Amino acid sequence: LGDGRFSKFSGRGAPIQEEFEKNFRIEHPINRATLVCNKKMMDDVFRDCKLGHLRPCQVAYRREYRAGLAATIMHDLNRHEPQGGNAEVVLKLCNCCRGAGVVVACGHTDLEEKLQELLRPNPQVSKPRSLDEAVDSDRDSLQEQFLHWWSNECPYFVAEQRVSMSVGIRPDNWNGDFAVPAYDATMRVGFVLKKVNNTLQTEFLGAYWKLPSEPLRSSDVQARCVSKAHKGTATVNQADAEMVYDSLRYALPEVFSHTRAGSYYITKTYHSEPSMCAFTLARHACERAKKGEEPLVEDLFTVAADKLAECSAKSLSSVPWKCTRSYIERQLGAIEARRCWLCAKERWLIAVTIHPWNANAHYLIGTHYLRLQTWAEARKSLMLSLQLNPDYKPVYINLGVVLLELKDWSGAAKVSRKGLERHPNAPELAFNLGLACFWLLRGMMPAGHTGPVPAEAATIA
Repeated sequence: LGDGRFSKFSGRGAPIQEEFEKNFRIEHPINRATLVCNKKMMDDVFRDCKLGHLRPCQVAYRREYRAGLAATIMHDLNRHEPQGGNAEVVLKLCNCCRGAGVVVACGHTDLEEKLQELLRPNPQVSKPRSLDEAVDSDRDSLQEQFLHWWSNECPYFVAEQRVSMSVGIRPDNWNGDFAVPAYDATMRVGFVLKKVNNTLQTEFLGAYWKLPSEPLRSSDVQARCVSKAHKGTATVNQADAEMVYDSLRYALPEVFSHTRAGSYYITKTYHSEPSMCAFTLARHACERAKKGEEPLVEDLFTVAADKLAECSAKSLSSVPWKCTRSYIERQLGAIEARRCWLCAKERWLIAVTIHPWNANAHYLIGTHYLRLQTWAEARKSLMLSLQLNPDYKPVYINLGVVLLELKDWSGAAKVSRKGLERHPNAPELAFNLGLACFWLLRGMMPAGHTGPVPAEAATIA
């Protein structure tokens, strides 16, 4: 479940956005970002509401490798491998969206190999790379998913039973020819929650299918399982949509109830998991900070730090502890930046010292140097952030600005183009690209030239 902030509703989902903008207006938003940005917490809340039947089987683990972890996951999910050993397990980061970090493993051996890759960061990943290497990452590749895992700040990950379609969904233009491949699609449902007489009610805006890049019978397990709207969409049969609406109509108000959105619920639910409790409390504190509740925010961060201190001495060198401590420092820095960017930078430097692959902290350090117009330092930090997380829109924008200031016109154009490929509706990237192309074009024109534009320059323009 999400809150719509990162949803593009593209293709067959476009009418959902249009319906919302036409008929609804947000006056008193229900802030549940702590819940919707945490897959483990969302699953826990569903089960706490006795709604576990609406969820695939899911289990959560600390982000650290240990011998036998693959066997433990298969056992916990009750995935007894059929003949041929191809039981499928989906691995996800708790706090990622847009399909980032989703990895599908097929069988025990494949799961074991992927866990070793995901939970053992490659030290070489933070070595400086060329601009071409940093921006040419394939967002559908396993290597990029590994980057999402290594740079992530959440101490836990989740493993889910792979639930697949037996028939599949065919594109809207299907003419009845069964030679046309079907896809193992994901239904996406748009809804709003309205408060009526102090109770939440659900109103549905529509539904559509997101398609993966490969059809149902493909041998590429990752490509046929992970649905992304940019790969294709399809219309949902109204009867199927109504069946889903009926299942969710009364469940959603219960899940989004205020009683499961606060610090009391977090500390009660995760009291025996210090790093998870600390991370979730810090995330909740950030949401409260947006409302200007400063005294409460300070208390929440204090409780989060105290909870993290409950970890054993052995845990202080573990990835979950480092990720959580780094996350707390980064968020404290983000709050301090409202009054003192220099103080904030010190927090962010601590964050990357603890967790060197923290792409978000490197981005903020680079943005600090951008504000100071220290262009070389800004480029260094933003480049590192980009190569650690090649899907983060703001880093493309700020790095483009820095490269323009450094008069690296071709570099600025390349970064902006690559950013637009991932985020086509970002006007800032289009603006940076326009400036870069202008300066490239100007550099190709001889002084005082008044004749036809050279062919190469016209191509760039």
